[in-house]
Amino acid sequence: WVFLPSILIYRFLQGNKRLNRILQERGLSSGHLIYRIRKDSFCGLESVSEGGLVYTGLMELLDDDLTFNIQAECGTVRFGIDNLKGGFREGFSLDDCIPFEFGSGTAVAPQWKEHSLSELLNRRIRIVVELNGAVLHSISATARPHILQRQRSFSDPQGI
Repeated sequence: WVFLPSILIYRFLQGNKRLNRILQERGLSSGHLIYRIRKDSFCGLESVSEGGLVYTGLMELLDDDLTFNIQAECGTVRFGIDNLKGGFREGFSLDDCIPFEFGSGTAVAPQWKEHSLSELLNRRIRIVVELNGAVLHSISATARPHILQRQRSFSDPQGI
């Protein structure tokens, strides 16, 4: 399944200094950016500075085939797994990640120094992507949304 990151966005572009200044002037602590997409263009979430964070919604990974379509010719991308309590799961923090640097790919698999994604199969997770001068076009995984009643997939909401 391919998820459009804009659907799963929780918080984005924390590192954008101009956006933060505008939000602070208006007394806000966060905000969402909305853009018009040209018909002949790919859409993506872009961080023009350091520390742009994208949080997905809650999901359960059914396979360890999580990949990202990323454009980072002049930047880096790091991945983390949220512990759902305001931090990261042990071994899956942004600092534990082996960053994807200065390149692009349509199937970039996240890697951590001492842990693998297979440890988190069938558990409730939220993925965190840190963009540093990079663009996130899509997230692909065999997963289902974490909801109170299980369902087959995102597109087939019948119970199992």
